[in-house]
Amino acid sequence: ARPRAIVADEPTARLDGANALGVGLLLAELARSTGAVVICATHDPLLIEQADETLALG
Repeated sequence: ARPRAIVADEPTARLDGANALGVGLLLAELARSTGAVVICATHDPLLIEQADETLALG
């Protein structure tokens, strides 16, 4: 079965820029290939830039 949602809590925390970008691209590819929504809590501006939609809390 394909997932309906992928939940990631700070998936790029403590990663260097190249690896953080790789994680972001991987999450985007998983969303495209499975049709799942990605719910991601992050402070990473590069990851936020890749989002189709954002919700800021605080």
